[in-house]
Amino acid sequence: MSGKDESKVTGRLKKTRLRPGYIPLTDEMLGALRREQERTGVGIHRLMAGARDAPRGLTSINVQRWFSGDIKSAHVEQYEYLLRRWQVLPDDVIIPITPEMCGELDTLLSASVLSVPALVKSLSGNPNAPDEQAIHGWRSGIRATARSAEWACLIDRLRRDR
Repeated sequence: MSGKDESKVTGRLKKTRLRPGYIPLTDEMLGALRREQERTGVGIHRLMAGARDAPRGLTSINVQRWFSGDIKSAHVEQYEYLLRRWQVLPDDVIIPITPEMCGELDTLLSASVLSVPALVKSLSGNPNAPDEQAIHGWRSGIRATARSAEWACLIDRLRRDR
């Protein structure tokens, strides 16, 4: 043996030499991440957007490569951070956007000192924050549903402006 940490894992990993602090990404570990993604409805790009406290080297591109199998190990801190970040998010619940909700949104946006782009920017780092397209879609009636956490994030932020 070469003195480097070696491990043998069944499944998608045959034999991997791991750097100190790294763990093999097993099917079970990736499954746990996928289940959290499905449960919350929040994808990796949205989850990582504005995540200034992310461990060094953790990017949405790398996580996509975990899922595709291109990267077979990760620093334990990166994996645990990502799992925790998803676990604190609420379940994905889709709600209909009613005319009353649209009216409230228009009223709050009119009273806000922030433009829609500035509002979205103020919410960066929050994985439940809607994007500009969603807000414009709700206002125009083109988009008839929303993730409840996304709607709550927007309305709560606008109510704080009052």
